[in-house]
Amino acid sequence: MSIDIAQLKESLVPLKTILGSDDVIQRIQIHLRDPAMMDQVAASRRREASNLTDDTLGVEAGYQLGAEVFANLGQWREPWYSKWEVLHKSFGATTKMALGVVKSGIGFYTDFNNKVVGQIDWIEDHFDEAKALVSTFANVSEHSQLTSPHSKSSSFSKSPVGAQLVTDSTKVSQSYTDNKRAVLEFLEELGNSGIGTLSAETQAAKAINECKAEMARLNGEMARCRMETNQIESAVNETLGIPGWITWIMTGILKASVLFRSPIESLRTSNQSIGYGSLEDARQALAALSEEQDRLRALQASVKEKAIRESGQDRIWTLPIVIMAIMLSVDNLVLSASEWAQYRHDIVIISEDMMIAADSATKKALIMRIKSLGAALDALVPSLEDYLMVVGGTGWYD
Repeated sequence: MSIDIAQLKESLVPLKTILGSDDVIQRIQIHLRDPAMMDQVAASRRREASNLTDDTLGVEAGYQLGAEVFANLGQWREPWYSKWEVLHKSFGATTKMALGVVKSGIGFYTDFNNKVVGQIDWIEDHFDEAKALVSTFANVSEHSQLTSPHSKSSSFSKSPVGAQLVTDSTKVSQSYTDNKRAVLEFLEELGNSGIGTLSAETQAAKAINECKAEMARLNGEMARCRMETNQIESAVNETLGIPGWITWIMTGILKASVLFRSPIESLRTSNQSIGYGSLEDARQALAALSEEQDRLRALQASVKEKAIRESGQDRIWTLPIVIMAIMLSVDNLVLSASEWAQYRHDIVIISEDMMIAADSATKKALIMRIKSLGAALDALVPSLEDYLMVVGGTGWYD
């Protein structure tokens, strides 16, 4: 299912106007308190963390296999072994940095949930004073804080952790990008050297070349899926100001609107119903893209295993395929690194919107957004802890 991102954003605007209505807020609160639904949210986060862990360990395995191959090249060992070790160490240093960012993120988001989401009842009753509390996590300017008449007397102090989280995650993303580019250059140089080149007439050569072509195709398909997923989630987040995962909750709320005949029902039965339809289209597209990525991952693993079988004892033939798999996984790590800080961006937007909120409906919508963000963080933090435990527990990146 193809989604027109510009049209999606435009058609979602009508939905934003009802986020502060009492019936929508009541329905979202019911969903956020439903253990079964929140288990689904947690499962989604666990899946993402599992992929993050698998990608990291998959790249590490590829580097280790490459080191073993180059170490046994005899007279052709150098300069390939040394160059490969430089790439491997670069990946290790970046992953060590990534583990540090994840650890900081766990602390930052846990602190936000404890001090902000955990005080949501107080925020509902003291909205203006709460602006300063939320702004401590957004690191907004002093000028912005003082737009609230209650901010001057606030004892809240700003923490630099949130801003540093964004800076460091950007560094990790860029470092992984640099590693991928260096690996690509290495692959081209290796190909030009003629080392590991197969005779085109052999059956093994044909099979491995077919694997190379298939891996290249799968890599392109995976990159497309990741890009489309990111575009849809970003569009929903930017337009509605809510985490992308709540898309399926919102469509469920709108579907079940027979109990209410106020803003929701009027939206569905008016010409603005395209907003609901587009949100449902977005949900279906995200679900389809998720399934497609799982399918592609399985195919990539199968192609890699086939290439290793075809190569027999001479693993040098499979190196191009292993390197292509490394580049794909590093691509995924680049995107993951940028996503770690996305929730902090959500906090900044909520804080900025709180500063200018004037009417009751807008304030209620912002409180709902804080609650939904808290639910997302409740699911995110344990999944990041799993990544920290598994990847950090290997001892490879100490």
